[in-house]
Amino acid sequence: MPDILSAIYHDDPLSFQSLCCLDDPSTLEERQVVTQLRAVDEEIAEKLKPSIRILADTQAEQAFYSGVRFGAQLMAELMEQ
Repeated sequence: MPDILSAIYHDDPLSFQSLCCLDDPSTLEERQVVTQLRAVDEEIAEKLKPSIRILADTQAEQAFYSGVRFGAQLMAELMEQ
């Protein structure tokens, strides 16, 4: 959190993690999905990848907005005090 606040204060670019990347998996979940995709036929795996990416990106976006709403509500409550 202090890194994000410092970046905002100094007008530095914010570095957020990229969305779903199955070609170069960096998270545990991405590695698990890639492992499972290797277990199925290559043609089927390639057909599944776009749907998996869309699902993961949608979930990430929803989580982001949920965090924004939480932060806004928290800020509103703190300002009332």
